[in-house]
Amino acid sequence: MKRAGTVSDLASLALLTLVYFAAARLGLQVAYLNPSATPVWPPTGIALAALLVLGYRASPAIWLGAFLANFATTGALVSSTGIAVGNTVEALAGAWLVNRFAGGRHAVERSADIFKFAVLAGGVSTSISATLGVLSLSADGLVHPGTHGAVWLTWWLGDLVGALIVAPLVLLWSADWRLRFSPVRAGEAMALLLAVLAGGLVMFGGFLPPFPLTFLSLPLLLWPAFRFGPREAVSVAALLGVIAVAGTLRGVGSFSGGSPNQSLLLLQSFMGVSTLTALAVAGEVAERKRLEARLSHLADYDSLTDVLSRRRFQEQLEQQLADTRRYGTPAALLFVDMDDFKSVNDRFGHAAGDKVLASVAALLRGRLRDSDSLGRIGGDEFVVLLPHADRQQAEAVAAQLLKTIATQPTVLGEKEIRTAASIGIALLCDHGQTLEEVLAHADDAMFAAKAAGHNTFRVYDPERASSASRS
Repeated sequence: MKRAGTVSDLASLALLTLVYFAAARLGLQVAYLNPSATPVWPPTGIALAALLVLGYRASPAIWLGAFLANFATTGALVSSTGIAVGNTVEALAGAWLVNRFAGGRHAVERSADIFKFAVLAGGVSTSISATLGVLSLSADGLVHPGTHGAVWLTWWLGDLVGALIVAPLVLLWSADWRLRFSPVRAGEAMALLLAVLAGGLVMFGGFLPPFPLTFLSLPLLLWPAFRFGPREAVSVAALLGVIAVAGTLRGVGSFSGGSPNQSLLLLQSFMGVSTLTALAVAGEVAERKRLEARLSHLADYDSLTDVLSRRRFQEQLEQQLADTRRYGTPAALLFVDMDDFKSVNDRFGHAAGDKVLASVAALLRGRLRDSDSLGRIGGDEFVVLLPHADRQQAEAVAAQLLKTIATQPTVLGEKEIRTAASIGIALLCDHGQTLEEVLAHADDAMFAAKAAGHNTFRVYDPERASSASRS
């Protein structure tokens, strides 16, 4: 197993080197100001994402890919080594800063961390590569006098945009590559894709006079940000970026007109800002949706035990009562109350008591059918709805639940907290026609179980006076 893992790791690192090398060679094809300085540099994003996903152990693969790409371009050993060191240190610094201050590989999923990611990974760490790169080129005499500042700016901006577009693209798709679209959502995604292609060609394809049409990218970026999520938003930004670069290199589109390097610098600045905006909006929308889902979940489920809340359970009980009255299908309600639970809180504290309740809820849930419902209606009171269960089946379930609670203690550190419960059973319609009646009669049966000695169950008996008192 260890050997297989080692081989897999080596294969991953080799693939990373190959991908980095290929992306670097592609980016250097548009290096106009200097053979090693390009305004389009995807490898920065690839390296940063690789370190955030694979860890710092991937850094040798980044160094090798950067060295081979630059050596193939200039043939200069010193500058290629220095540039590779700069690219690797840039990725290591960016990954460390993002891990330390911006939420790690999940930074581009949260609006609060996206701008931190942009500043730390896009602005700060990329200055390392630009600085070491220019110094390395100078050491080999590969920078023309008077162009050091322009080369540095081109280098830095190319790395910055690579970090802002490519890194989020890789991180988001590696986190979840599946397309879970409904037919309607798949149709909307196809419409979005066609709109992006059409809009990209209008803005950057040269089919219209060179009007300043870049504002058309805003709705194309906001559409996926609001309707889909960060992954789709950055994908649209990347696709627009590819179309824009292709058009600009052909001398058409909104950013053509100056020198190729200046045109690409302007385009990359625009794409970097646009991508950052789209990611921030998508992250904010995603957080709002998560909050809404969380609030909806809290409305239906108990926050401590994650079983049905009192309100939601009562809704299901009302529905089951209606079905039982209409179709005559049997159903039972179990009222579960922990025995002497106050002593648990007194001996171990309320925090431990909460953990015990959560543990008991998990035990109960594990012993029930998928069709059964489990809810919490009080401090240490649980209720179980058993559809299609007669008296005999309800008694069998109650006995099983009691045995499970009594024999499986809650482990807290080195302590084992043992508990027990009493259960009252009421049969729907037989023991009440309304929700209030069924709950009250199951409660009465539970008191009878406690009066009988705890750790047992009783079925509601309408002829028996409910004289049990709470423990």
